[in-house]
Amino acid sequence: MGDLFYAGTLGYFAMYRAMSALQAQQAQMRHDLMPSVGTYGLGATVTRFFGVPRTMSASGIIMDIGNLATLSTDLAGSKNARLNFVMSAGMLSSALEHVVPEQMFSTPTAPVSAISAVKALQMAAQQGIPVHHIDATNAATVVPLLSGIDPVALDEIQAALAVGKEITVSQANITANGWTGVGYIITDPVTGSGAYKISTGKNGGILKTVLMHAMFTIGCLAAFAKNHPVIAKAVSGSIGLIISMVRNAFMLFERCPLPIALSAMVSLLAWNFMIIGITMALAASGVGSFAVFLLLSLVEGKMENMFTDSLSSKCN
Repeated sequence: MGDLFYAGTLGYFAMYRAMSALQAQQAQMRHDLMPSVGTYGLGATVTRFFGVPRTMSASGIIMDIGNLATLSTDLAGSKNARLNFVMSAGMLSSALEHVVPEQMFSTPTAPVSAISAVKALQMAAQQGIPVHHIDATNAATVVPLLSGIDPVALDEIQAALAVGKEITVSQANITANGWTGVGYIITDPVTGSGAYKISTGKNGGILKTVLMHAMFTIGCLAAFAKNHPVIAKAVSGSIGLIISMVRNAFMLFERCPLPIALSAMVSLLAWNFMIIGITMALAASGVGSFAVFLLLSLVEGKMENMFTDSLSSKCN
């Protein structure tokens, strides 16, 4: 999964560089991407009981390009043109934070929808929610209207206003694809640079999809297997025994009379649970190696298959 998200991050920077270059050419600007950093991966939500972590679950696929550094110069020397271009490029950088995950995880029959700061603001406007541009002149009247948004986002907005920044934010939360919150932009009026955020505290976008739960589960299992290799091998061997047992059950019930098939299945179940118990006990005690577990599984599977094949042939 790491390679998948790494490729997505590279794709983000490649798309930003190409599209911002076109914007710069049209605006007669010189625009260069400087060394930048961002993260892209699975987010997690941790529930706590009196400060002690109890459970963890996937919160979404999150692209967080937290530091996108650029250098922009207007070829005609216009300060206002440069300011407008930097803001336009910032909008592009935010939009790509929902476009890239959507392109990566959508299929023709099952499209997905991600959220970014600019998309959240657009959706708020489409839903009839007021979108405010806040600066020192109207902060006293507009900020009290934001009481329903995330408290952490509201605190950040107030702190930014206190140091002269300007804010673009919707008056209320939106709900889209399992995500509830606001998108907001913190802009420096002098340089045009800004932070394009959603109310998870991230400088980026979030995607909620069934796939994220599968990826989260696979990641947890991979981490467990890495930290507990002996137990993981024992468990995988036990799963193999169960699959073999199911296969043999189908064969017995298909070929043998019901009383004989039921009697045989009771014997096979008892045998399998005994082998699984021995395997797990060895793994938990740290006794034995992978070769021991593999040999035990192979011998048991071979004996069970021989028994099933022999009984099935007699039933026929």
